[in-house]
Amino acid sequence: MKCPYCNNNLNIEDKYCPYCGKENKFAKEHQESMEHYEADYTATKQDVIAETKRFQTKTIRITILAVMAAIAAGFFILAMSADDISYSRREKAVIAKSAHHKAAINALMEDRDYLAVNEYMDANHISYSDGFDEYYAVEQASSYYSYFYGNILQILSRRLDDQEKTYYASEEELLTEIGKDIAKINEARDLGEWCEEKGCYTPEKTAYLEDLQNQVAVLVSAYLNVPLEDAAQISSMSEARIIVLLEENYNGEKED
Repeated sequence: MKCPYCNNNLNIEDKYCPYCGKENKFAKEHQESMEHYEADYTATKQDVIAETKRFQTKTIRITILAVMAAIAAGFFILAMSADDISYSRREKAVIAKSAHHKAAINALMEDRDYLAVNEYMDANHISYSDGFDEYYAVEQASSYYSYFYGNILQILSRRLDDQEKTYYASEEELLTEIGKDIAKINEARDLGEWCEEKGCYTPEKTAYLEDLQNQVAVLVSAYLNVPLEDAAQISSMSEARIIVLLEENYNGEKED
């Protein structure tokens, strides 16, 4: 820069001109600006350092949470993979012995051993195998028959037991469950086109399902006091109508 008085070269930091000795007014303004700049810079630097520390703390926490989430997700994926592998192996084992399993199921069906059919299919994981779709209706009816039979036994145990006991369900609740089981057994007779296409209703399987329903009617008549002529119609009743029929006749027997 030039001195405004003698026009000689002058540094902005020079308080006085080295040539004419006049005061350099720009030097004072420059010094004040630099002091103000340094103060702002120091304050800004401290703010940046403080903010960086807070950011690093948050980042560490977020990183820890992210790692924990990743580990949890990894365990979940491994567990799901293990389940998939286990299911795949079980499926292959069932398919490998499909001829044996089908022969065993057909023999039990021919004997009309409804409980044994359910137990065999459940024990051998046949209920979840794609290779046995043709037995889906049989599996459904047999499974609900086992529930039905167990609830009938619960009713009978109360009659035969002279001592008062605390049961997990009341007689009314058991009758309701029995009614629901019967309705599910009835539904197995008509599971739609998919089941028909898979071969669920061959003459042998249809005869099995009909005999199972007849067995249900016999047990309902024998142990729940439902007249045989009414029990014979139970296969065509709605769930609500079945429950009402059971409650009316069973409660009527107790009152007598």
